[in-house]
Amino acid sequence: MGTINNQFTRKDIATAIKVCNNKIGCSECPLKNIDDCKNKRNELAIIYLENSIEESNNPLNLFDLIKLMKEERPVFIVGYGWFFIERIISDKQATKIYTHNNSNFVYTENSERFYRNEVLQ
Repeated sequence: MGTINNQFTRKDIATAIKVCNNKIGCSECPLKNIDDCKNKRNELAIIYLENSIEESNNPLNLFDLIKLMKEERPVFIVGYGWFFIERIISDKQATKIYTHNNSNFVYTENSERFYRNEVLQ
């Protein structure tokens, strides 16, 4: 998977974002032994996102969202910011995207809400 700054993987960064300020807390965080861990987490996330900037930034389809969920990569949701997808559930009525902080969003075909990189409107 590779490392960022030769120390932390993308998965480490994702884990740090997911567990920070929740009931799991620092015990599960890969950055727990780093001074000023929150700033370090943000710095590493920015490096990761900047390294991913080469990818096209067309709206993501359901296949893309599933792929990013499995790779534990963040998704930018217009109007809301950055999220990690925890699960995607489809039924007869809707496809819902559930995120790391228990938010959920309805996915529709040809949605222009989900992106790889930040979208300014």
